[in-house]
Amino acid sequence: VAERLVARVLTRLGEGAARATGGSEADAMRHWIEWIHDSLAREKKLIAVVGATGYRGGGLVRAILSNSEGEFAVRALTRSAQSGRAQELARSGAEVVEADLDDESSMRDAVEGAYGAYLVTNYWAERAPDQDHRRTRADMELAQAEIAAKAVRGAGVEHVIWSTLADTRGHFSDDDRVPSDAVSAHIAE
Repeated sequence: VAERLVARVLTRLGEGAARATGGSEADAMRHWIEWIHDSLAREKKLIAVVGATGYRGGGLVRAILSNSEGEFAVRALTRSAQSGRAQELARSGAEVVEADLDDESSMRDAVEGAYGAYLVTNYWAERAPDQDHRRTRADMELAQAEIAAKAVRGAGVEHVIWSTLADTRGHFSDDDRVPSDAVSAHIAE
């Protein structure tokens, strides 16, 4: 059905272009086919970046934006699209989208249509003391990693990088002195 619709549209465009330019319908069709081919070739693969206003995610966003001839476009995910850093990214050419790692539906919507995703969980996020009592930072990071994993899997994202700290417990001791190490190890398992 889609192929027939495209063929009909191209035929109409060809007929109209041929009449308007006095050229042949075949020449007009070739023109439109080349235009469509070139347009599709120019389409960039979209990379969704969590933590786009932070150091790691922000660095990646700026690197993608700095290569305007490259094959990638960027969607900057942030909790506040109105923040100064988010607005700066938007002015630089990034698509800025609000998303929260604690909200699976916002994450799913934010990564929909992306070719790749760069995920950063924020173990050191500012939190009120009562938040730490309700849920440890390690539990928060683990839950956020699981939400992000479900979102990218559900959206069919082809390539994913999760940026976090390495699990160093086996190198120093078995205790959990760097709590996010335990989260990294759990996710890796």
